[in-house]
Amino acid sequence: MQNIFIFHQKPTFRLLLLIIFLSLICTQSCEANSIDLDESVLQKVRELYTENKYEDASNICEAILQNRPTKQTNANVLLDSYLLCGKIAFRQKHFEKAASIFSKGITLNPQLASPYAFCGNAYVKLEEYNNAINYYSKALSIDPINLDALYGRGVSYLDIGDYQKSEKDINKALSINSFMYNAHCIRGTLYEIKGERQLALDSFNTSIRLNDTFSTSHSLRGDLYRKMGSLKKAETDYNKAIYINRHDSRSYNGLGLLYIKTGKYEKAIKSLSKAIQIEQSWQYYANRSLAYVNSGNLINAKKDIEEAISLNPEDNSLHLFKQKILNELNQ
Repeated sequence: MQNIFIFHQKPTFRLLLLIIFLSLICTQSCEANSIDLDESVLQKVRELYTENKYEDASNICEAILQNRPTKQTNANVLLDSYLLCGKIAFRQKHFEKAASIFSKGITLNPQLASPYAFCGNAYVKLEEYNNAINYYSKALSIDPINLDALYGRGVSYLDIGDYQKSEKDINKALSINSFMYNAHCIRGTLYEIKGERQLALDSFNTSIRLNDTFSTSHSLRGDLYRKMGSLKKAETDYNKAIYINRHDSRSYNGLGLLYIKTGKYEKAIKSLSKAIQIEQSWQYYANRSLAYVNSGNLINAKKDIEEAISLNPEDNSLHLFKQKILNELNQ
């Protein structure tokens, strides 16, 4: 019988020795709170990062981050350690921690663009888009062709609704590197917002041609096909996106809307339920409420629209839809 109390993979014996070694260094010099960080320690963290052993790598990172360097510590090794530990925290979805670690890197070398761009990436994940834009802009003031910063700032502008600035950054990024499949995907979204559906479709097709395993492009092309009435193509794209990334809530939601449109309400409810399991989005609850209404289950429809309202109380359309459900219940 599997031991359900095992939460993490046990660290290797070599890793345990390294962690003990780091702890001894800290203990022996606790008065100065210092650590003897060298290239061998950094290399071990690199190896663990490459092997996707983020939990093991983060144990060493904690020893690095909690102790002040000595005068003998190589400044480049220290900077590389901070940036690598920030990336590990980012991969673990500890975005606030990642931003804090990248900020340490900025302090060490304020004239280097990459720590600002990495900070911007963390703030995008935290949905603090204005902070992200500030960090990306600082990176670009140092390195005007930094692709991470151009792409990230373009995405951030898109998220706050400044489509003109978003388009400018994305176009510049693609002029530097036309193989950026993710930038083609954002360009497709911008075209769709402007109502230029064929150009949007061309951009999504280019993104998928460059990287067929990028689930977002399949999902967004599925949305576009659904709006254009090409429902079979839309369904194929949504299923491909889910095959690539089984946690793609957007594609489950898209399938749900497609099934509502085709009158397959039970399948719609099933797809939207999967979307909600992945992400507690008010849109997903509202869409499932619509599916329940169409299937005649007004009790569950009422529960879902109330959940949607709790997540987004300022949307008047949700309140109007709830009232419609109540009216039908009272008939």
